[in-house]
Amino acid sequence: MCCRLSLTTPEQAGFAVLKSPRVLSVLVQKSFITNKHEEKMLGEPVFQKNMARALATGINSYFLNEI
Repeated sequence: MCCRLSLTTPEQAGFAVLKSPRVLSVLVQKSFITNKHEEKMLGEPVFQKNMARALATGINSYFLNEI
């Protein structure tokens, strides 16, 4: 099995980014530091660049489709 959830129930958090209706916001969880492979990838420049590119592409796509 490649992937396993470490938590079986949803957790709650008071992130202000999710509570402000006047500001367009996004909260991104790109990896889990509890997963040793993903934790290692977080330090890799190629992974960081690919993640940044994917986020930028998604944000651009959202705005292009909203107008």
